[in-house]
Amino acid sequence: MAYPASPIAQGFDVLDLNSLARATSKTFERLAPYSLLQNTSSHEARPAVIKIVNKVKAYIEAIDTSIQVVHIVYRMSKVAAALWSTPAPSSDKQGLRERQQRLEDIVILADEAHQKAQKTNGVFKQVQQDFYRIAASTKSLDSTIQIPADPALPKLLKKSLKDIGPDLVSNLSLLSHFTRHSSDLATWCSWIKSSIIAIDGTVVPPQNGSLFEADNVRSRWERVRADCLIYHSMISDIQNRYSAMLPISTNMWQATVSDLNTAHARWTENTGGKVKRGPGLSRKVSTLVQDAVRHLSCHMQGSLAG
Repeated sequence: MAYPASPIAQGFDVLDLNSLARATSKTFERLAPYSLLQNTSSHEARPAVIKIVNKVKAYIEAIDTSIQVVHIVYRMSKVAAALWSTPAPSSDKQGLRERQQRLEDIVILADEAHQKAQKTNGVFKQVQQDFYRIAASTKSLDSTIQIPADPALPKLLKKSLKDIGPDLVSNLSLLSHFTRHSSDLATWCSWIKSSIIAIDGTVVPPQNGSLFEADNVRSRWERVRADCLIYHSMISDIQNRYSAMLPISTNMWQATVSDLNTAHARWTENTGGKVKRGPGLSRKVSTLVQDAVRHLSCHMQGSLAG
């Protein structure tokens, strides 16, 4: 039997989508109101307000990109789980070609995810310097500005422009937390790509491996897939409430959730909701995947209907 060469197990442990989801939601909620600052009283304050709004919008766009990365990882996990699901005899040339194509698809997805994750990191790399500069440049501007208490609600709060810089600086610890997890995601995507590509740049062909090894790798990819779904269930609230501010990632995930809902309804109709656990797929992984799908389906059904 022929199996794809498997990455070392330790690399999977770098991925912590649960912590990334929490940091993503908190970071977005803290930054979003500052992208909607309004100057109401001073011509002098106008350039500073425009600068703050543009800077924060760049960070919001980077968060949107980060959410896209996890969606790409989800797509990658589907390909990978299928890749390691069924062995192909070495005499099955067509089967081996299909496996090779799936490997190459994983590399393409990993490269796309890595580039987007690096893009997010590149934007947030300057956040500390940007916020301290904003604080320094506005500390003497006592103009009144308006800021939404919640970007999804019409209520506006009045504040002094000179207080905005310190407010932004006070969030640097949280943003550092988000940046660290985003950097880990970029590292993981790079590791996946490098574990499949040989030194000469070619994709490593399927190699002989044990059934146990294939089952182990497949179960890890199934966990990645379930973690991606749970990640989305955790950040879907900000996507539902602020979809206009996170347009690309929202559209990507909503299409996926719609497909999942359809597939889950069809599976329930055909099986009565009973799971058939085949060899090599542990009860824990199977349950985790189903729980993630049900959680996501229930969480998103209302918003999709609207």
